[in-house]
Amino acid sequence: MFSWRSICTPCQQRDIAKTPVDNLAILKQATSNFYENMGLFASGAQAAELDALFHQSESFVRFFTKVAEEGVQAALADRKARFG
Repeated sequence: MFSWRSICTPCQQRDIAKTPVDNLAILKQATSNFYENMGLFASGAQAAELDALFHQSESFVRFFTKVAEEGVQAALADRKARFG
């Protein structure tokens, strides 16, 4: 987890804490706009959708069904036999 303590000195932490809220709001909006213009939010949403599809795919379900029924070693052995 990120912590300002890991990158700022106590003096810097006090200066950051004194930053006016309206300035922080403007900086936050500017940062959000920057990332939105890069397509970061859309990419994150797409990644979540693709991850959901992946976890419902036949191969994923088959692998974890085998894990549940026969254990991890059996599922890994089966996968190794199929794909090397």
